[in-house]
Amino acid sequence: MAFATSIVVPPPANGSTTMSPGSVYSTAGSRPPPAAFIEFIEAKFAAHGVEKVLPNAAVVEAHARRLIEQRSPTTHSPRSANSSPTKRDQVLPDDLGPVVRAYLDSHPSLAWDEALAEVIDRGME
Repeated sequence: MAFATSIVVPPPANGSTTMSPGSVYSTAGSRPPPAAFIEFIEAKFAAHGVEKVLPNAAVVEAHARRLIEQRSPTTHSPRSANSSPTKRDQVLPDDLGPVVRAYLDSHPSLAWDEALAEVIDRGME
């Protein structure tokens, strides 16, 4: 997919340019540098108060339980009526959502599920 953008060239700081100020430069068929494009999008999001999405508490809890179950060694299969509770049955903190949100705020490059996985791996600090 190619991005097509028209850019109005501002006057240069040092006064020298191969394009005159105010002229239009088309980037049709080329891609903007990935880092510059990401910075542009993030700046627009920040300007409009857009934050990363964190699903509702039920979704966060269900995913946390899946992650806990995936990370715990299985000692028996399938679970019998006499078996002890698994790590999936452990009590999760009521503030799991806010803990994940705080972790996301301090690690903005992560997606919510990555932040949740790190919170769980660190013992839900």
